[in-house]
Parts: sequence; C-alpha cells; structure tokens
Amino acid sequence: MVFLRKQWVWLMLTLLWMGVIFWFSDQPGSVKETEYIFGDWNSAVRKVAHFGEFALLTWLSWNLWRPTARPYTLAGLTAFLYACSDEYHQLFVVNRGGRVLDVLIDGLGIAFALWLLKRKKAS
Repeated sequence: MVFLRKQWVWLMLTLLWMGVIFWFSDQPGSVKETEYIFGDWNSAVRKVAHFGEFALLTWLSWNLWRPTARPYTLAGLTAFLYACSDEYHQLFVVNRGGRVLDVLIDGLGIAFALWLLKRKKAS
C-alpha cells in the first residue's frame, strides 16, 4: 500500500511540473524574442531554463518509473516526448514558435539528468 501511495505522489509531482512547463510555454512572447536565438540575455536565460526544466522533469519521471524494469529509458522517453509536444504547443501561442533547437536543448537537460542518475546509482 505504501508503494502505491509513493508512486501516486511521484505521478502527481510529475504532472504538476508538466503543468508548470505548459503554463510557461503558453505565455505570449514578444516579437523581439522570436528574432533571436542567443542574441540577448533574455534568450540565453530561456535556453538555460529549457535545460533545467527538462532535467527536473526527467528526475521526477525517473522516480515515477523507478519500480519498472527500465526507469532510465521510460524517464528519458517521457521527458523527450513532452519536450516535443511542448514545442508543438508553442506553434499556437502568440509570438512563440516551435524550435528544433529548443528540443535539442531540452534533450541535453534530459541526458544530463540521466547521466547524474546513473552516476548516483554507480556510487
């Protein structure tokens, strides 16, 4: 019973974080933001945020999937598919756009989180 309750908590935390990511992605951008990739500090901060928010999503997903046979694969896949859907969602937000570069940055955050989790397990 405790096992199921614990997984329920991880599921709720994962879904809550996905909701936070969705909320941030749903905010209209400015025209200036759509013109630059790394052209100003605001854009650079956004890219670092992409990395961090998907690293955190990976960690939450890993805790959710930990009781399964493939927690690393499932956590990475969960976070990557959500990154793709996040960029698709931004196609429909005013002055925002879906970018492959953002998915790649999200992927780096995912890979970093998985690397840290594997290192922790090895030690």
